Amino acid sequence: MKDLGVLNSDSTILLEILTKDASGNAIDMDQPVIARIERQNGDGVVAVDSVTLNTSEDRLIHSYSYALSSSLEKGKYYITYQVSINNQVYHKVETFQIQEAVTEEIVDNSDSVSYGDKLKHVMPSDFQTPSTLEVDGKKLIIRLEEPLNMNHTYQVIITDELVSEQSQSPIDGTYGIHFTSEYSPIYATPLEVKSILKNVFFYFEIEEVYQALRNAAQKAHQLLRMAADPNETEFELIETDESTYFPAGKFTAYQASIQLLNQLVIKMVYANSQDYLDNDDVSIIQEGVDSFTLGDLTVSKKSSTSDSSTSVEEEPLEVSVIQRLIRSYQEELKFWTDALMGRNARGYANAITATSKGSVTVPGSRDI
Repeated sequence: MKDLGVLNSDSTILLEILTKDASGNAIDMDQPVIARIERQNGDGVVAVDSVTLNTSEDRLIHSYSYALSSSLEKGKYYITYQVSINNQVYHKVETFQIQEAVTEEIVDNSDSVSYGDKLKHVMPSDFQTPSTLEVDGKKLIIRLEEPLNMNHTYQVIITDELVSEQSQSPIDGTYGIHFTSEYSPIYATPLEVKSILKNVFFYFEIEEVYQALRNAAQKAHQLLRMAADPNETEFELIETDESTYFPAGKFTAYQASIQLLNQLVIKMVYANSQDYLDNDDVSIIQEGVDSFTLGDLTVSKKSSTSDSSTSVEEEPLEVSVIQRLIRSYQEELKFWTDALMGRNARGYANAITATSKGSVTVPGSRDI
């Protein structure tokens, strides 16, 4: 069951279904494809609308651009596609949720006005999302005309054409305010990552954790040969009753932890650059220091009494310890990868097939 996500009550959605056989040829329909829209009401559903989909010239795609009514109530909705083939009726169900119109508000209640981060470069108009703007005193309201795509970072551009209420003159420069849409797919929570990383978890922003979980879940989809982009028509989440759901959660938690630890190594190596590190709590690699504290872990380097005539450049102690953590997590990741793909009993399973060379002769009997 595909989930279209959370939509505005005044959005337009594309109802679409693909009908083709294993060879990629169009399947003959007994009648046009019908899509029913229903709203969940307690344990039942209430009919909202029913439309007939338009068929493409090649008869492969059946689609309809459906404008949701602004009067629709909040809640969960179902789209049921009804396909009739050889007097047999088949159904496919999608879901979505309705919320009020999406608005982004920039509010300033202080004497000094903030316009976000100053920008050096602005993307061309081809990348703009259709929207309407309303200005109400110090409040700027942005109403989007179409749903946000998942896994996308959006930017609100404040240009120098905006006049400051304080100075009654255009603002100095161009500014941007960033926000990120919903991450999907997600099969593990930041708490599960925290249980793996312990106090090292607090070296990361929550946004970094969600990005790592999203990236790991997309890898799980690729391993299962499922669509990984939630904005694709064929995208479907792994259902909770599927055998791959539990190992997918474990896989993403360990994969995300390893990704975060690799990021931490980069932060520590480039600790003097504010572009890589804004957290003063992360230990900085220093020459001549043989101990460090990383979260709830304190490590001291063993002193060596033996002298060597040749000097060998050693790996920083902090990096070495993190790499050991990564190697230990990779063992768990390997197990859950095999479980996800149904091969975690490898080495203990019975052979399914066997082959032998036809030219090999059977040895003669050695009986006396």
